[in-house]
Amino acid sequence: MNSKISSVTILVPIYNASEYLRECLDSILRQTYKDYTCILVNDGSTDESQSIIDEYCTLDGRFVSVSKQNEGSCGKARLFGLKYVKTEFVLMIDADDLFGDDDYVEKLIKRQRETNADIVFSHTYCFENEMRSVVWTKPNEQFDFNQVIDGKAACLLTIPSWVIGCNGNLKRKELYASLSEGNWANWDEIQGREIIIKCKRVAFSDTKYYYRANPFSITRAISPILFDMSINDAYLVKFAQKHFPYNKVLANELSRKHFSKLRQYIVDYESVKTRFSKEERNRVEMALAQSYHLTDIGLLMKRSLKWGIVVVILRRFSWFQRLVVYYSKK
Repeated sequence: MNSKISSVTILVPIYNASEYLRECLDSILRQTYKDYTCILVNDGSTDESQSIIDEYCTLDGRFVSVSKQNEGSCGKARLFGLKYVKTEFVLMIDADDLFGDDDYVEKLIKRQRETNADIVFSHTYCFENEMRSVVWTKPNEQFDFNQVIDGKAACLLTIPSWVIGCNGNLKRKELYASLSEGNWANWDEIQGREIIIKCKRVAFSDTKYYYRANPFSITRAISPILFDMSINDAYLVKFAQKHFPYNKVLANELSRKHFSKLRQYIVDYESVKTRFSKEERNRVEMALAQSYHLTDIGLLMKRSLKWGIVVVILRRFSWFQRLVVYYSKK
């Protein structure tokens, strides 16, 4: 590893990303800000990703290669890479994304120095195939990028969904300490909110981060992992209740949305479960039952007869009833 300690570390988790990896790394090489170390975390890739990593490490001494076994979570690859970060600030970019501006890093660092922010968020552009095919932007064009807010106010920009982009942000490394752990997909969204809520100052920069829409993403394809997101919905309710106890309307709305989505997840699973192996079915059923167990079902039933009827309907699935009983005894 390069013995010189840089002022910022760029961290890239990589899993079977050979198709787009060079494009990502080239966008880093083009940066006008040169005082960085770039840690490339090979998360158990089985394609040509490691060869590309070796190529760039040979080309530029600021690039460093580390490897780990794949655990099915990009978030775990990020946390693994953090062990090698020696700088106060870290900036993460996914291996199929890219910095849209050549002075991207420079603008984020300049904004941090101006505001003494704990996090500086950028302007995310989601694209398909080519960068000019923009699907959406976060924040939108009316957003005030000059504002500086605290962590709670910034967190409300992520609930119930993210109004700001969650990737490519400049963060203090210390914010990653003492995060909760989870073994399901998209748990890093919960951790992202835990990081934001710690911040005293949150700033923004209108510099472009290009997020590639992946048609094979777990959020867009029917797979066992997709149903893990129901657990995230349940924990988002708990998160809101803990950090915004005065906002009963928010917590109640999140509870209703979570239970409505859980109902739909169960219906969807019943229609596709024959595609899954026994092991995959067990995974999905445990996830859905755990999500149900985390929900304040009693409160929902008291407020509306509709929810009571829905619970009765859901319990007709024998696997669901069995797992609900299991979680109730834990």
